[in-house]
Amino acid sequence: MKKIISYGTILCLMLLPVSGMAANFTWVNWVGDQNWVDGGNWNQEGVAPTAADDTHFNQGPGVLGAIVSTTNAVGARLVMDHTVTVTVAAGGELTVTQALLGNPAGSVDNDLVVDGGVLNITDTAPIGVAGNGSITVNSGTLNATGDWLIAGYDVGGSGDIVVNGGTVNAKILYAGNNGDGGITVNGGVVNAAGVLVVALANPTTGHVTVNGGVLSVTGFNVGENDGTGIVDLNGGQLINTGGFVQNTNAVFNFAGGELVFTSSTLADVNWAIDNGGGTWNFAEFRSVASNAQGVVVSSIAIPPTEAATIVSSTVSNNLMKIVVDTPSGVHLYHPMASSNLATGAWGSIPHSDDGVNAFVVTNLEYSTADASGTNEVIYVQVDHVQKFFKVDGEQP
Repeated sequence: MKKIISYGTILCLMLLPVSGMAANFTWVNWVGDQNWVDGGNWNQEGVAPTAADDTHFNQGPGVLGAIVSTTNAVGARLVMDHTVTVTVAAGGELTVTQALLGNPAGSVDNDLVVDGGVLNITDTAPIGVAGNGSITVNSGTLNATGDWLIAGYDVGGSGDIVVNGGTVNAKILYAGNNGDGGITVNGGVVNAAGVLVVALANPTTGHVTVNGGVLSVTGFNVGENDGTGIVDLNGGQLINTGGFVQNTNAVFNFAGGELVFTSSTLADVNWAIDNGGGTWNFAEFRSVASNAQGVVVSSIAIPPTEAATIVSSTVSNNLMKIVVDTPSGVHLYHPMASSNLATGAWGSIPHSDDGVNAFVVTNLEYSTADASGTNEVIYVQVDHVQKFFKVDGEQP
C-alpha cells in the first residue's frame, strides 16, 4: 500500500506579525446589536477593525458575541480568550488571517460558528491553543486556506471541529496535535487537500467521527508518536485519495458508513487491516470490496448467500489438498476451526502458494500443510453460523 510521509513534528504556533499601524480591537458590544461591522461594538472609539487589526474576545459570558451578517467583516488575528460565540450568519462573510480559539489556559466555550455564511481563514487556525475552543459549521462555507486547521493545538488545550452541513475546504487537518482534539462530520462535505492526522503525540487523543456526509482527505496518519488515534465510522463516507499510515495506537471502529481508498489495491487494504499494526473493529461482518469509486471498507449485516463449493480434493500420505471455489465475497470466507490450524482470518494462518501443501484455496491464494498425520476436519465459515462446509480428510 502506498505510504504517506510520517508527520512527526509537533507544530509550534507561529503568529503573524502585525504592522505598526495596526490596532488591537476588543469586542465590547456596547451598541448591543452584536453587529461586527458596527464600530460602536468595539473599544476603538466607534471604528470597526480593518484587515490589519487583531480582534480580541475576552470580556466573558456577560458580553454577547459578534454576529456577521454582511460581507465586509474583516480582521487579522481573531483571538477568542473567554466564553463567547462568534457567528457568521446567512448573507455574512468574515475574512481573517488567523483564528486562535481557546487561547489562554483555562478558557472554555470559545465557539466560532458558521451558520449559513462564509468564513475565510487565510492562514493557520489553531483550535484549543491552551484552553478549549471549537468551530461548528451548520451550513454555509468554511475556507481554511492556510497550511493547517488543528483541533487540539497545544498541551492543556482541547479543540473540536463539528460539521453538521455546508462545506469545509482545508489543507492539512489535525484531530489532536499536542492537545486532545476531535473532528465530527454529521453532514455536509469536508475536503482536505492535505493529509488528515489523528493524534500526533503521546499522550494526545485524537478522535474522528463520521456519522454522515463526506470527509475527503489526501492521505491520513493515525496514532503517530504513541498518540491514541480513533476513527469511528457510523455513516457517510471517509474517502482517502492518498497514502495511509496506521500506528499501534490506531483504532478503527465500523458500525456503518464506508472508508474508501481511491489509490490502493484490494490486496493492500486487506493486508493493512490484518497486518498494519492498528486495531480494526467491525460491528457485524467485515466487508472489503472494489467498486468504481475504489476499495470500500465497511461493516455489513448480511453475509454472502452463496456458500463456497469444493472443486476437488485429494489425500496423499499426510497431505490433504482442497481446491475451493468462492463465487462471491472472497474476503468474507474465514476458517472456523480445525485440529491444526488456528482460528482466525486467512492472513493469520501460515500458508504457501506453491500448490503442493495441503489446503489450497484458489480464489484466496492461500495454502497450508496438514502435518499432523491424523484425520483432519477443516471448517470454512461464510461469516454466518449456519453457512459453512466441512471437509473430512482421512489418511490412507
